[in-house]
Amino acid sequence: MWLNSHPETLQRIGQSEAYHALLNLLCCRHKILFAYQQSRLCSKAAWKIYSQLEQKVEELTQPPEETLEQLKQWLKQIPQTAFHYAKYLRDIEDYRTAIAANIRNYASRLEKLQGLSLPKDDLAFLHHFLHSTCKQFRTQIRVDLRYLTPGQNLFDQMTGMIRGLVEIQQAERDRILEEALRESEKAAEKREQKRQLWIALVATGLAISGISSQVDSQPIETFHSYRQPNKPPICPAAGASTCMTYNFLDVVVHIFVGVCAALILRLIVNWYRGQETD
Repeated sequence: MWLNSHPETLQRIGQSEAYHALLNLLCCRHKILFAYQQSRLCSKAAWKIYSQLEQKVEELTQPPEETLEQLKQWLKQIPQTAFHYAKYLRDIEDYRTAIAANIRNYASRLEKLQGLSLPKDDLAFLHHFLHSTCKQFRTQIRVDLRYLTPGQNLFDQMTGMIRGLVEIQQAERDRILEEALRESEKAAEKREQKRQLWIALVATGLAISGISSQVDSQPIETFHSYRQPNKPPICPAAGASTCMTYNFLDVVVHIFVGVCAALILRLIVNWYRGQETD
């Protein structure tokens, strides 16, 4: 009847909308096939993201070897990936709704064609598409959504897991940095104490040397006079060269006295620090 090959075709076409019903039915069929194909593409993309997510979760359950920067990079990427994943699920749901709506329209058009068909017309293939093929489409989409929907919770769990690892590593890094700063401060403090100690020792030595020179400016001459009290002073009778030598030795003696005083002070400071440490 659809190709005007039956005597009753003209009469039936005049009394019905068979052509329009057939075109609408084929249009609904095409929409169903297109929506299912698009849902397959979205499902494939979502499964790919889900597989990558599961792999990443397995990596995170092992002892973490990733650096803090890598974990922070993952933390930035996860929301974008989760957005695409949710978009694919939303699109699959939209395609399932579109398929359901077009199945109802297809059934309506098929029922109209069935009422307009001739007794010998075989519409079994149209019924097969409605009751078998469309049923398989809807079942497949329902199964995909059942498996893929829990993946959204996996994104949240992974985000929390990475945040925890980031906080742990950040705290560990801060602790190491704080210890390094503390050690650096201690080393700087020790260097400053040593510097101040050396300054104090040098100042003490110079002060003792000055006091020694004021008490006895010529200790060698004094020592010589003490040993031989009846002899006249060596200088200036001994000559310029000998007197310069004796003067140099006097300076050496004063310096030696200052060094000895500084060493004694150093021993006292070290002993006092040892007592504080104990």
